[in-house]
Amino acid sequence: MRRCLALAILFFTAAFASRAQSPGIIGNWTTPLGSIVHFDHCGQQICAWILFVSPSAPSNKDIHNSDSSLRNRPLCGMRVGSGFTLNSPTTASSGLLYDPKTGRTYHSKLAVDSGKLIVRGYYGLAFLSGSETWTHAEAPANPCPIAN
Repeated sequence: MRRCLALAILFFTAAFASRAQSPGIIGNWTTPLGSIVHFDHCGQQICAWILFVSPSAPSNKDIHNSDSSLRNRPLCGMRVGSGFTLNSPTTASSGLLYDPKTGRTYHSKLAVDSGKLIVRGYYGLAFLSGSETWTHAEAPANPCPIAN
C-alpha cells in the first residue's frame, strides 16, 4: 500500500512539474529558419520582436518589404508582431505578424501545444490559412537590441 501511494505521489509530482515548466507564449521562440523571435507585453497586448537573425535567413535586411524605402532596414530588433490578445498563458489571438520572407503582414493567432508554438496566419481569406511550428529558445548569446 505504501509503495502504491509513493508511486502515485511521484507520478503526480512529475506530471505537475512538467506542466509547470511548459512555456507560455511570452518568451523566445525559434522559427523554422533558426531566427529567434521574442514575444512580450506591449501595453495591454502582446507584441513580437526579432531577437536574433539566423545566418541561414535569406537576408538580414527587410528586402521583401512592399515599401521600397524600408527594404534596407535591418531585421535585427524589428517589431514583427502586434495587437495579440492573450487569452490564456498559452493562447493569443487577433494579432498581426509580419513575415520578412514574404514582405506580408498576416492576421495571426498563437497557441502553445506540447511545448511548441503553433503560429497560424492568413492573408486575405481566413479559410486560406497556414501554420508554422516554432520551438522554445533560450536567449541568444548576442541578442538584437529591441526597437519599439
